[in-house]
Parts: sequence; structure tokens; C-alpha cells
Amino acid sequence: MKKKKKKKPTQEEEEEEEEAEEEEEGMAGDPVGRRALYEANLRITALSRQGRLSDALALFSAMPRRNLVSFNATISALARHGHLSSARLLFDSLPSPSLLSFNTLLSAYLRHGHTSSASALFSAMPDKNLFSWNMMLHGLLRAGDLPAASALFRRIPRPNSVSWTTLLSGLCRRGLTASARQMFDGMPHRTVAAGNAMVSGYVANGELALAREVFDGMPHRNEITFTAMVSGLARAGELATAGEVLRRMPRRSTAAETALLCGFARVMDMARAREIFDGMQERDAVAWNAMIAGYVSAGDMAAAERLFAAAPTSDRETVNSMVWGYLQDGAVEEAIKVFEAMAEEERDKVSWNALITGLVRNGRSEAAMERMIAMARSGKKLDQISIAAALTACGMLAALRAAEQVHALGLKMNGLGLKSAVIAAYGRCGEPAKAVAAFREAATGDMAACNSLISVLGLNGRGKEAIRIFREMANWADEATMAAVLAACSHGGMVEEGMEIFAAIKEPEEEHVACAVDMLGRAGRVEEAAALAAATAVEDRKSVQGALIAGLGRARRNMKVSGTVIPATAEDWKGLYGTLVAGRGGDRQNPNLVGTLISVCNAAAAEERWEEVEKMREDMRKKKVRKEVGSSWTEVNGRIHVFVAGWPGVGPLLSVLDMLTGHMRW
Repeated sequence: MKKKKKKKPTQEEEEEEEEAEEEEEGMAGDPVGRRALYEANLRITALSRQGRLSDALALFSAMPRRNLVSFNATISALARHGHLSSARLLFDSLPSPSLLSFNTLLSAYLRHGHTSSASALFSAMPDKNLFSWNMMLHGLLRAGDLPAASALFRRIPRPNSVSWTTLLSGLCRRGLTASARQMFDGMPHRTVAAGNAMVSGYVANGELALAREVFDGMPHRNEITFTAMVSGLARAGELATAGEVLRRMPRRSTAAETALLCGFARVMDMARAREIFDGMQERDAVAWNAMIAGYVSAGDMAAAERLFAAAPTSDRETVNSMVWGYLQDGAVEEAIKVFEAMAEEERDKVSWNALITGLVRNGRSEAAMERMIAMARSGKKLDQISIAAALTACGMLAALRAAEQVHALGLKMNGLGLKSAVIAAYGRCGEPAKAVAAFREAATGDMAACNSLISVLGLNGRGKEAIRIFREMANWADEATMAAVLAACSHGGMVEEGMEIFAAIKEPEEEHVACAVDMLGRAGRVEEAAALAAATAVEDRKSVQGALIAGLGRARRNMKVSGTVIPATAEDWKGLYGTLVAGRGGDRQNPNLVGTLISVCNAAAAEERWEEVEKMREDMRKKKVRKEVGSSWTEVNGRIHVFVAGWPGVGPLLSVLDMLTGHMRW
């Protein structure tokens, strides 16, 4: 009978055996003491893992006798809690540190990013095992030092599969997939882990064909292999192929099914996503989040609500999706309720920014400002998104002082969108000079800021200056710039200048034609507007048609001035209304959108299309599309007070006014 080969002990087993022998030599005649020492060493490790470092150190100090295991456990405890200097002092006090002592301190240095200290310790080690080499290799790669990692790999006496896979993964993370493939092809023994690293690397770098080549060539695959391939195909939109790969899996995998589900949810194919979700044996948080976020993106808040209520747990990502979904749907109170239900420590920047931005989109500017202040007080650092939203709120309230304060908060931030928000806020506050000054501070060629300034100047009746800025930036002008300057000409009554700019556009977009039609309509030149709308070839004429109808309404002119103006069927009316809403991104507070929709609704009423009128008005009620109520406001002690007709606080004010009037009579 063939003698069974004895299994070679691992490095940890060898070290434990050596330390046990050392214990027995020193305490051979004291079995009780040996047992107490063993239990004390275990207790040090347990206390450290429970976060009770001071208790662990007190126990170490009180021990009447210590061995190498005691020191290693305490070094590990100090390192675990970030006390590397103390760990090094204790290590240096050892007369003969073991290989485990060296590896413990080496691991601590690398875990905390002290690569230079780790390299010095590694060089000073009298003995190293494969665990030491691989740990140092991984640490150098995590620090981003690929040349040093490659040089270290070449020095490993007998690299094992872990060594090869570690460097291969590092090359892929740096995008060096060609070098990684060369290394993979040269491996003496290719493992499943190495194949997984190669497939994942190709997927992460968008090289799906090569990922599939390695995948198909692997003699053995596991769940990680299939999940990486399904995930890559799903992210690339190759959902049919991803489904085929998933069906080839020998065993069902929650991770792979979730990856495909996320792919369908990303493209808002919620029927297929729901089919996978309902068929899953186990659903993780990622699957629930993907489904809820998918329904939110698709605008199906009813389905999102049902899933949100049914989810076993609700993490931050899910709650953020629901908050944003409610705000997009105009359900402000529901969004606030969900946000308030979150624990304060669970709210991150995304949570706060979603709420603040959504409140602004829904015209709740005062509430948005209050939330921005609450965000700052909660300890969360304001970023470009929150500052830009707050600036928009200041502009909507025409709160100049508040806008200046928020602008000061964002001075150290250099985002292009932030510059545009600053310019727009000053413009809405009736301070075009401050808007121009903010623009001059922006980077040259910042077209977003340029477009914002042109719009601001137009809204403030400074059309000539808007045209001058346009001429200065003509070399960088884009489609949005052209639309902004045409709108400025329209608001400023500069029809001739505007039509000259429009004529210079070689291939006008739908929005450019709509701006020109609106400009002519505002000037009362409705016949020319109708002729331009009929003559200009654009792919979709709905926005142009809406602008013409609005112009005719403002001019109180016959809606049948042109046979192409009035929609002929119910489907045409529905298409016109839907396109206008979609074309403005569904922004319910856009005054141009609101005015145009009301004009279209009035036009349908003039044509006695009462069924279409009711449908449009119902949709406007549901989407909370409403004309902005005329209001005035004042800023007192940093607080903005808004007054509208029928304001409930008017009674006390009138009483004070009567009293003052009485005093003035005397």
C-alpha cells in the first residue's frame, strides 16, 4: 500500500508550533500558568476586535508572564486601531521577533498606506515567506506604484498563483490590459482566479470582445466568472447576449441575475426587469434598489411606491431614489416625508442635494434655502450642486443679499455650472452689472456662462449688450448660444437684429425657429411668424407650432391665420401638448413653458375642442403646471418675506398702517 504523503504545514501553523514549543520550554512544570497565558492572549485579540483597545493594553500590562504570542497580539491590536508608532516601539522591544511579528507590522503599515515604512521593514526582514512577498506586492499596487510592484514580482523566489493574479489585476486596474494578457498567457498554471481577473479587467476597460474570448477559453468557470461577463454585457447594452450567458450558468446566481436586472432597468425596460426580479430566489439590496430606481426613472411612481413599501430594508440609495422620484413627480410633501424619515447620520450629500434641487424645480425656493442652511448645520459640506441650487432659489426670490452670501460660499469652487448659476441669480435679482462682473471672472471660452449672461441681459432689457457679448464669443458659439441671443432679441424687441442673426444660422434647430417665430409674434408680426413656421424645414415642428399659437394669443389674432397652425385631430392636439412638455424637460416652473401650454389650451378652447381642453387641464393639474402668481417680497434680517394677493398676514399690517396714518394726520 502506497504511503500517504504528509501535508506540508502552512506558515501560520509552523509559527504557532514554534511559539507553542517556546511556551512549553518555559512553563513545562506549570500547566495552570500555561492555560492562563493562552486565555490571556486570546482575550487581548478579542478585546481589540471589540474596539476596547485600552482594556487590551491594560490586560497586556497586567500579565505576570508574556510570550511571543502576547506581543504579536498586542502589536496587532495597536496596529488595528491606527497606533503604528506604539506598535513599532513594542515590536522593537522584542529581542527576537518572529516571522509572524514582522508580517503583523508589515500588514499594518500597508493597510494604513505607509508604503515607505513597509518597504524599509520588508528589506530588513531576515526571512520572508510567500505571504510576506504577496502582501508587499499587493500593498505596492494599492499605492499605485506599478514599477516597484513589477520589480518586486521578479524577485519572488517561487511566485504562486496568488502572486501572478495580484500583479495581473494591478495591470488591469491601470488599463494595461495588453501587458496583463501577455502575463496571463505566460502563466505556468492558469487558475480560475487568474481567468476571472482577466475577464474582469477587460470588462472594466470596455474590451468585451477580448473578455468573451478569455471567458470562452476557460476550461473551468465559477460564479465570479459568469457574473463579470453578464455584468459587462449588460452595462454595454448587449442584454440578449447577457441573458444567454446567464442561462449557461450551471447554478443560479443572485449576483449575475441582479447584473442583468440592472441592465434592463438602466434602459427602462421594466417589464423584463420585473420578470427577472420576480423569478429570483434571493434578492439583495442591489436588486431592490435597481428596480425602484428603474421605476422612478420611467416615471412610474406608483410601482416604485409599492416596491419601496415591500422592501425588507431601505438603504440610503433607495431612499434617495424615492425622494428624487417624488420631487420629479411634483409630490413635494411626500418627498419631504421620506427624507425626514431618514436618520440624520444616513443622509449624505446626494440626499440633501436631491431634496434642495427638487424643491427649486418645484418652485419651493424658500424651503430650498432653509434646507441648504440645515445641510450646512448638519455638518455636511456644501458642494457645487447645493450651491448652484441655492443660487437658483435666490434668483427665483430676487433675494440679492442672499445671492451674494451664497456666491461668497462658492467662490473657491471652480465648476462651470456654478458660474452660470451665479450669473443667472444676479440677473434674476435685477443686477445685470453684477452678472457681467461674475462673467468676466469666469474662464475664457466658458460657453455655459456666456449663454447664461446673454439670457440675463435679454431678460433685463439689455439686448444690445447681449448681442455685443455674443459677438465677442462668436468663435465658441453653440446651438444654445444662438437660442439665447435670439431670445434676448425677442425680449428686447430687437426684431431686425434677431432676424439677421437667425438668417446667419446655416442649419437652424427647432428651438432656433421657435425663438424666431416667438420674436415675430411678440412684435405683432404674426403673418411673418406663420410664414416662417410653414417655410422652415425642421424634423419636429411642435415647438414652433406652440410658439406661433402663443404669439397669436398675445396678439389677440385669429387662430386660423395659417392653415398649418391649428391641429386637426385629437391625436394632433395630444402630440403638440406632449412634445411641448417633453421639449422643456418637464420643468413645471419654466415661465415660457407655462405660458405656451396655457396658450395652447386656450387655442383648443377657441376651437371648441372641449375634450382635449379637459385632458390638457387635467394633466396640468396633475403635473402641478401653474402660472406663477404675481408677488412682491422684501428681505429683513436675512429672511425673505413674500407677499401675494390674499396673503393671510395682511390684516395686522393694515391695522398698523391705519395707526400710522392716524398719527400722520396730527
